[in-house]
Amino acid sequence: NHEFDSALNPFAQANGHDSGGEAGLVTVRRFFLASREQPWNVLSYGPLTVVTLSSEHDLNAQAQFLETALAAVDRTVTPWLLVQLHRPVYCSDVPTDPLSLAIRAAYRDIFIKYGVDVVLTGHEHFYERLCAISGSDTCADSWGFRDVWRVSPATDLVPSAAADLQALVLKNLTVEECRYACATTPKRDSVCTAVVYRAEQRTCSLLQTLEGTTAVRREHSALHVLDRVPGSAPVYIVDGSAGAESSPLSTPASPLTRFKEFSTWGYSRLLLNATHLEWVHYHTDGSVVDSLTLAASNGRV
Repeated sequence: NHEFDSALNPFAQANGHDSGGEAGLVTVRRFFLASREQPWNVLSYGPLTVVTLSSEHDLNAQAQFLETALAAVDRTVTPWLLVQLHRPVYCSDVPTDPLSLAIRAAYRDIFIKYGVDVVLTGHEHFYERLCAISGSDTCADSWGFRDVWRVSPATDLVPSAAADLQALVLKNLTVEECRYACATTPKRDSVCTAVVYRAEQRTCSLLQTLEGTTAVRREHSALHVLDRVPGSAPVYIVDGSAGAESSPLSTPASPLTRFKEFSTWGYSRLLLNATHLEWVHYHTDGSVVDSLTLAASNGRV
């Protein structure tokens, strides 16, 4: 599970950045792939369904594949859902890495919508287990929420009354970064509930709607209104301890982290049946370092 960042890969964000195109060869040769250009798949085994994604290829096509694959899972047959990909969706090392943010924007709410239980990643050369992460990047005890955006077409009516809106304008953002800023950036004593995104200027206005709005027509802009929809939030695990020789000594503190360890060789095992899932992380001497148990009946334990 290493990055497939060949220079032949058209996904520019991952093109040759980490390994110069050499990594990923083991995966291609060892595992059957329908296509080297589309190395994502779904596999069910016993009570577990595993969806494998590529953090090195186009995210939009994979988001469509992910939604279709998860919608087809019969949870009475395979009650557990695990998604794996190389680069972290969440990690305390580089929480605002542009590629991680893009991956998060593409997949996070799909994970929550379909109740994915565990998201397993690597890339970082240490071990970190994070909480079950809900919408707005907050920890959820058992059930969380996902962000659902209602979008008015460009040149449609948008709120504009100064008395009704408090706006914070951000510049040079993609629409995904604009939405992420709204979902995670408090404004004074309130939170963002909508954004106006202007594609030509790449500007983003974070809004809080206080009362009814006055409508005007603005060219080349779209109104994105944020709704919170209940869902089940997955636990995120980063396990790159097999590459501990390249581990950092520490990473910044994060409220999302439940356990992390550096510069120590390790491995993990996943044990499960129809009712319980257990994740155990070991040192190479066999000692247990960290563990997590999930119960299918009541969510996180």
